[in-house]
Amino acid sequence: MNKKGLFFHLIMFGILLAVGIFLIATKSYTVQQEPAGLWHLDLMAKTLQPAEIDLLELDQKARDAGWEVVLLLAKQGGFSENSPCGQIAGRNIWNNGDKWCIPVVKEVASQLIGARIIQKEITFSEEVMRGVGENKIIEVPGNKIQKYEYLTNAAVDLDYSFDEYAQLEQEARELVKECTDSTELDQCVNENKLSHWQLCKEGIISGAAAFCVNSPGNYLIKGRPVIYELGLRFGSEGLIS
Repeated sequence: MNKKGLFFHLIMFGILLAVGIFLIATKSYTVQQEPAGLWHLDLMAKTLQPAEIDLLELDQKARDAGWEVVLLLAKQGGFSENSPCGQIAGRNIWNNGDKWCIPVVKEVASQLIGARIIQKEITFSEEVMRGVGENKIIEVPGNKIQKYEYLTNAAVDLDYSFDEYAQLEQEARELVKECTDSTELDQCVNENKLSHWQLCKEGIISGAAAFCVNSPGNYLIKGRPVIYELGLRFGSEGLIS
């Protein structure tokens, strides 16, 4: 074999040797690899899915707390405690003569709901309740870092609006204005109250009336109608000084 032929064979041998080394290295590397997408699926199963389940549970807790407070405040006439204007038959009175004691109900609701759930800064916009939550982190131990961070803010539809209190207060003021110091209070109240304003069984006592007012928007909470229980004072009798 001449020198030219020997040189050609050496080149071919070198090429084959390089290809062989490459194939061996590639095969070795491929065996150690996880199937494409497996890490991502594992990440979803151990972080994203638990986070979504947690958020759904937190939303339901927030909604349940909202509904509980809706019914509680309706029964207490919008108050979290006894009215400074007094009570009639255990129901909070909204006025003491020309002085009106009804609180800012959305603020009261925000405080009561905030004490029941992890979210804070509870606000209401029509029928939607929102709350500011904390950051949560899910970490899964292993060869690779699996970490997911998410916010627990809440935005749930209560199917109810606290704006009804503004409407009820306006209706109450008009009724009190019309019937204050009326000599025929029973007749005046029955003739001037709107249809969703009903007297409770205690009725009118010493110039004050106990009302069980049906929700103007016909709201239901878990199938239970929202009924506002409150009192109105129509005369100087029993005024709190």
